Amino acid sequence: MRRLLPSCAEVRRIPDARRGYHPLLRRLAFDTLKRSVYAPHCVCPRCGNRDFSANEVDYLRKAIGGINRVVTRGKTIDGGWILGRFDAR
Repeated sequence: MRRLLPSCAEVRRIPDARRGYHPLLRRLAFDTLKRSVYAPHCVCPRCGNRDFSANEVDYLRKAIGGINRVVTRGKTIDGGWILGRFDAR
């Protein structure tokens, strides 16, 4: 991660077990249909883009996510977050 984000002052991994995506549903949603997850607080570290509003209301992605919740009920995978702290310059 440090090589991907060289201006990052600190990189930290926060473990968090969560429900995973079924491999076929993940491939359908993210690879085939090119749907991505929307998070209102995200900033692209490469270009500084903050406008992900096009992904905010994506009913097809939400439907696939609902199917995934039914298919993966009770199953979790190891996962977590990788957080980067950037100092203002």
